Amino acid sequence: MTRVNASTGFQAETEAHNPCAHRSSRPHGRLQPFGGRRHTRFEREVNMRQAHWTAPFLLMMATSLSWAATSHGAEPVYDSTDGKSVSLADYRGQVIVLNLWAIWCGPCIGEIPELVELQRRIEPHGATVIGLAADSGSADQVLAFWRRRLDLEPSYPLWLASMEQANAHFGATTVPLTLLIDREGVVRERLLGAHDAETLMERLQPLL
Repeated sequence: MTRVNASTGFQAETEAHNPCAHRSSRPHGRLQPFGGRRHTRFEREVNMRQAHWTAPFLLMMATSLSWAATSHGAEPVYDSTDGKSVSLADYRGQVIVLNLWAIWCGPCIGEIPELVELQRRIEPHGATVIGLAADSGSADQVLAFWRRRLDLEPSYPLWLASMEQANAHFGATTVPLTLLIDREGVVRERLLGAHDAETLMERLQPLL
């Protein structure tokens, strides 16, 4: 596995993936959920073209990605649901579980209770989950989704991004996608698909 510094840019990295994941055929195409159906309540209508991917493509694990930074090398900045402008640099020194998800993605929604449990377990160790909602509307819409659909108050930070940002900044062509980032800002692992708290905890143990 290649170590990549999140503050200076992705170079090449290996993904742990679900072979059933669906990906967009366009470099900056719309994000697609792997499996399940898109939910329609509190969501924006997204027209997606079903892409067909063969096994040889799914075996192409190493990709070269470009971190979208300014000429001054600043990390991308996002809006959070509490009205702040935030970036990964704000969390340097912590272990970060960055989960890219969407309110229209069934597997993403099913994974949220597992991430809530994971947050409860890792927070005492100087680690946090961050949920990056891709193409999911405004802060009010995302919060309403949590409270009405999930009957939950957010227990970890929620950030907002467009699908283009998720693709450009993280190479995300499918959701859910989870990045495990160590205390130095190095992306140690990319996990495609939904995972339970136990699996994520096992992956995180070397970083805590």
